[in-house]
Amino acid sequence: NRIYELFEAGSMISEIVKQVGTNRETVRQYLLKRYTPKQKRLIVRKNVRWPTGKDSPNWKGGREITKNGYVVLWLSRREKILEHRLVMEKHLDRKLRRSEVIHHINGNNADNRIENLELTTFAEEIKRHNVAGQRKK
Repeated sequence: NRIYELFEAGSMISEIVKQVGTNRETVRQYLLKRYTPKQKRLIVRKNVRWPTGKDSPNWKGGREITKNGYVVLWLSRREKILEHRLVMEKHLDRKLRRSEVIHHINGNNADNRIENLELTTFAEEIKRHNVAGQRKK
């Protein structure tokens, strides 16, 4: 009964194991006998520690490629940055302004070597792309 009371009070299975002095499987089996299948799924889901970040089997190194070919780096669960901007910030040893744009000299958006990056403004970048588009015609 103590197990049930602790669980109803919101304790996790690992906390109940410590307080009652038994093993995890005994607590789990006891609780599963007292609940419906739907409640059982919720209990199990609540007590499973799904690996996140680098521990997750789906971890791909915190890098992804956008459909435009840019490399995105995940800094945290909610924060990401374009790799070419990070490379330029480290090179300049300061944060980039929102008006500053990084141009890939060879046109390969995934090639983020510092010698392939050029710091420009948005207006200069638009002009460069307009001229390049006119040459193709």
